[in-house]
Amino acid sequence: MGAGLPVVDVSPGVDYDKLQMEFVQRNPEMMLKPRENKDGESGADDFQFENIARLFAEVSAPTVDRTVELARQWRPDAILYTPVHGTGPLAAAAVGVPAVMQGFNMVLGSEMTSAIAQSMSAHYERHGLASDDVKPAAILDVAPPSLRRQYDEQDNVWPIRYLPYNGGGVLPQWLNEPRKRPRVTVTLGSTVPGVGGIDLLQRFVEAAGTMDAEFVLALAGADLSRLGELPDNLVPVDWVPLAQLLAVSDAVIHHGGGGSTLTAAAAGVPQYVVPHGGDNFVHAKLIRARGLGDELTPSGLDEQRLAELIEDGPMRAAAREVAAEMQVQDTFSALIPKLVDLTR
Repeated sequence: MGAGLPVVDVSPGVDYDKLQMEFVQRNPEMMLKPRENKDGESGADDFQFENIARLFAEVSAPTVDRTVELARQWRPDAILYTPVHGTGPLAAAAVGVPAVMQGFNMVLGSEMTSAIAQSMSAHYERHGLASDDVKPAAILDVAPPSLRRQYDEQDNVWPIRYLPYNGGGVLPQWLNEPRKRPRVTVTLGSTVPGVGGIDLLQRFVEAAGTMDAEFVLALAGADLSRLGELPDNLVPVDWVPLAQLLAVSDAVIHHGGGGSTLTAAAAGVPQYVVPHGGDNFVHAKLIRARGLGDELTPSGLDEQRLAELIEDGPMRAAAREVAAEMQVQDTFSALIPKLVDLTR
């Protein structure tokens, strides 16, 4: 609704934040903390595939019946869904139309659709459907070409350009003013500050305060008092759309979520990833392997690493290369004829 689109509420009254938090509380390993090695880099490579499939099967469950009912009434020719939403493929099967996966990160493919379907087998059975071997008819892959995952040869993959959309917001006046020194945006997404807290940034605050650079703290309204008195070059902001903020930034430090990683890649800025859970660790390693940033733990955000982030070196060159790759990719509109053909 915030985007101005008409919607049908298929799960009225459901508190999804509470639903997810209760699942994480029952499965505390879901919210991982960065682990340190001797160099201050993350030693983790955690992607809890089965737990994530179970989580999103549980999150999808309240939407099943009303979505299927709506699909049977409206009779769409295709259903687009995200990789972690289990109701899209189920509703598509219920009305016999193609289910098309719209990607939002560089990690998930048809195997997540199948795993979530298996966890939702009881819901499939209630609607007279089989949950075995549920797969998308096509996958819209938003990953930059040089960061694209290896898909199963049976997957029907359609590469498209990632177009950042971070919601609306009133832009502060200083966003339009020329910056007098390097600017680094720091964000932990919308989930990590509430679940994991921001204490992990204490070492960063100490290091950043010594730098001749500006650090914009976009931390989803988190209580910054826990970080003590902030140096003058650390600037907290209310909600600002990330794409607009990165357009006037020289680098970014973030948690490794799909939106943050891809928005930074589209902006062509170097990025340090401090991963926490879910797909964060995989994105961090992809960023490091491509050379447009690095994977660090909080203690790794020291003066030396921050200086490397804002310099005009190999990371910045690689970031510009990836942004250029993305600019020449087809947008969604170019694939509409293929989508129409899929429905025939």
